[in-house]
Amino acid sequence: MIELCFTVPGVPVAWHRAEHMTKTRRSDGRGRRLYKHADDLKYQKQVGWYAMQALASYTTAARVVWDPSGDWALGCLWFVPDRRTRDVDNLLKNVMDALSGVCFTDDRQVCDLLPCARRLDKENPRTLITLQRR
Repeated sequence: MIELCFTVPGVPVAWHRAEHMTKTRRSDGRGRRLYKHADDLKYQKQVGWYAMQALASYTTAARVVWDPSGDWALGCLWFVPDRRTRDVDNLLKNVMDALSGVCFTDDRQVCDLLPCARRLDKENPRTLITLQRR
């Protein structure tokens, strides 16, 4: 079984709702604009970068070529710096968007969720991500 585990340092960012979004995204082809919040884009870029580093280490050590096809299971553990409410599903949306196109082709391939949880860690906020092939 293929398993990829990596850590993304920094404060986890929950996906922002439409009323807080800024004009930084593309058109959906129907004349409306789809926007993503700048914090979402920054966090997704950071998660994607750490995912690419983990993939490079894994493929070099295992001497394999990464195949993003197939079904995947995703697990996350978020260590947050304060007790402010963050929905786990909104935290997960940003991680899945970031990994889409890097570790798997589309987030529809995530067919199973491993345990996901929020924990308090004021000194070292981070995100632990586990990805397994199903």
